[in-house]
Amino acid sequence: KQWYQRRVAVGTFFFFIVTLVKLCSIPNSGSRSRQRFRQASITVAIFTAIFLICNLPMFGMVIVYLVNEILYGYPGIFSQFFMNYYSWLVAKIVCVVLNASLNPVLYFLRMKDFNSWVRKGGKKQSVSSDPSSVGAS
Repeated sequence: KQWYQRRVAVGTFFFFIVTLVKLCSIPNSGSRSRQRFRQASITVAIFTAIFLICNLPMFGMVIVYLVNEILYGYPGIFSQFFMNYYSWLVAKIVCVVLNASLNPVLYFLRMKDFNSWVRKGGKKQSVSSDPSSVGAS
């Protein structure tokens, strides 16, 4: 399980860096599709950054735990009841719930369609017969 968590952390960090490099290489001006791609890249980068920030305590604790197990053969600071119980509680539950709670806020702030849907009270939007309005936001 811990090996899986480390792979997810490293993979997420790698794709975050790739996204940022790609985002910085895209010129700000240009066609509408290029601007939409840049906007989508910024949104992905923000969601990834929030994910990494919210899960950083858990990633750090897993690393500290593994280093203590490998070097000393016992959990080290996690052998204390307080650290073992509350640090994992905060890292695995509170931070994950915080990330899950921030996602709808980010959707509301970054996505116009979601924003208008929430403002309308979650009602289904009427379908327009105008084909030029498809995908427009």
